Amino acid sequence: MKKENPNKRALDDVKILMYEAKTRNDLNEEGLAKCMGVSVSTLGDRKKFPGKTTLEEMLALMKLTGRQIKYMEVI
Repeated sequence: MKKENPNKRALDDVKILMYEAKTRNDLNEEGLAKCMGVSVSTLGDRKKFPGKTTLEEMLALMKLTGRQIKYMEVI
């Protein structure tokens, strides 16, 4: 079993939120980008490099998935 890297797990969680937001709200790439307040090309960049996701974009994803922030850890 590999040792889990907390940074990689956090970045994977962002990707999962994007997928879940699309699925739960029946959105395509353009719809998700609009809900997040970014362009489609920026959304593609966020999928490749989830560490660049801003707090506002994360909050939009959380709202779309129906999740709440209980605590935040800065890594």
